[in-house]
Amino acid sequence: MTVAPNTAPAPMDTPGNAAAPDVPDAHAAPDVPDAHAAADVPEITGADSLMRALEAAGVDLVFGMPGGAILPAYDALLGAPSIRHVLVRHEQGAGHAAAGYAQATGRVGVCMATSGPGATNLVTAIADAHVNDVPLVVITGQVPKELVGTDAFQEVDFCGVTRPVTRHSYLVSDPAEIAERVLDAFRIAGGEHPGPVVVDITKDALQRPVRQPALAYQPAQARPRPAPAVARDTPQGTATPMAAALDTLARATGPDTLHVLGGELHHLWRGSGETALASHQWSTPGYALPAALGAAMGLPGRDVWAVTDPGCFLATGRELVTAALNQVPLKVLVLRGAGEAVADLGGMAEAMGCSALDRTDPAGLAASVERAHAVHDRPVLVECVVPDAA
Repeated sequence: MTVAPNTAPAPMDTPGNAAAPDVPDAHAAPDVPDAHAAADVPEITGADSLMRALEAAGVDLVFGMPGGAILPAYDALLGAPSIRHVLVRHEQGAGHAAAGYAQATGRVGVCMATSGPGATNLVTAIADAHVNDVPLVVITGQVPKELVGTDAFQEVDFCGVTRPVTRHSYLVSDPAEIAERVLDAFRIAGGEHPGPVVVDITKDALQRPVRQPALAYQPAQARPRPAPAVARDTPQGTATPMAAALDTLARATGPDTLHVLGGELHHLWRGSGETALASHQWSTPGYALPAALGAAMGLPGRDVWAVTDPGCFLATGRELVTAALNQVPLKVLVLRGAGEAVADLGGMAEAMGCSALDRTDPAGLAASVERAHAVHDRPVLVECVVPDAA
């Protein structure tokens, strides 16, 4: 896009160029404040304008990780008490958590990161949302305008990087454009063809003063969550041991539980499609745990299970720390083959502030699920060892 030129602030008087004081006129009318002049006085920063736009869009949760270029936005979050920020352990986790929130609630998910490596760590989650039509608004910090295109520290052409995997990308360097572009992003992300939209904002635009924007925006109604196209590659009567374990989970958790399926487990899911979320087109490693975190925070009070394999769990397992610190009673089931050598997953979970039940097998899975449901103040990990298929 064509970037609007910056508007330089008016010069201030200094002792060296100060004008001589006026001599009061006893017959002059008293001074009356100039309403037009007062309206021209900057009232907030570009970062504050960003927060006003997020509030206007009805945002209640933002998943993110701070860094240099986006820090002004984090300062402004202190003045936006209606927006809760969830500090993740890795930016990929922020993207998948925002996607899980969007898939579960039907609303636009929001994630935020800094420039350079912070932004590029979001790309996998952005691309996953793109191919699965998940509405996301991705807000990233960018180096100051004068450093764009100079290979400055932590600079990358993030709009260029993400253009093939977004519905639209904006680079904003004028603070007066921030609110408008953010609301445009929500309109596009939650529109007829939902998907991710990037708003990349230069640090100087976040820091510079701007008049309080007059925002006219009607948040979109939450979309009904469509039943996912869960592939049933294992019809009834020919179930593999892994599919049978998933059947046990579906029976033990009941129809009101949301299951977030990682890896390629959605191909084996034979429960209700209304209770399952997945990364269908990509089967993205690491999707399930942070997506389940976002879904659980978007639907407080509802039971949510992340169901994954060891490799996908280890890709983003650090987000158990995020769930524990936020006291999200997320349940995680890791299904692994009997011949699969893995780390001590239960010990890892306990080190991250979670509960871990004793390792079980399909015969004991229903009892483990019942025990997990009794824990309400922290995440719980259940590891189930499944016999290898013949």
